[in-house]
Amino acid sequence: MEYYFSTYDIMRLAAQVEAKGLAFYRHLQADSSDRKMSDMWAFLAEQEQQHEAKFLATAEAYNTSADEKSYAVNIQEMLKTSIQAMAKFMDDRIASGQTPVNVSESLALAAELEATAIRVYTHMMRVYADRFSEVLGSALDEEREHLRMIRSVQQRLGLPSAEKETQNQ
Repeated sequence: MEYYFSTYDIMRLAAQVEAKGLAFYRHLQADSSDRKMSDMWAFLAEQEQQHEAKFLATAEAYNTSADEKSYAVNIQEMLKTSIQAMAKFMDDRIASGQTPVNVSESLALAAELEATAIRVYTHMMRVYADRFSEVLGSALDEEREHLRMIRSVQQRLGLPSAEKETQNQ
C-alpha cells in the first residue's frame, strides 16, 4: 500500500514533532537539578528549535505547491504518533504537577522519540533526497548524535536502553 502526502504537509508535521521535542526538553531542563543533565537538555532543546525552523522554512517554500510523493509507509501517521507520545508524556507528568520527572523515564522517552525521528527522516530522505538532502541529512545526523548522547547517559547511569535499536539507527 502507498500513502501520498504533499511536501508542505510532511514538513509541517516534522516541524510539529520538533516543536514538541523543544517543549519536552525545555521542561526537563527546567526541572533538572543536575548541571550536566540540564546542559544536555538545553543542548537538545536548541537543536530541536533549529530543526523546527528549518522544516517550517521548507514547508513555507512549498506552501503553494500541489506536489505529492508516495511513501511505502505512512509517514504522516508516524509523525502524528511521535507528537502524541510527547503530548501524552507532558500532559500526564508535567501538567499534572508530577515533578521532578523521573530521569530514567525521561531518557527512555527521549531515546524513543529520537529513534522515531531517525526512522521517519530516513524514509523522507529516500523520497525527497533530490530536493531536501541538505535539510534532511543535517537533521538525520543531529538526531543520530542525540540518540547516541542519550544512550551514553543511560549507560553511565546504569539505566536500561535498547542497544539493538541504537545499533540499527
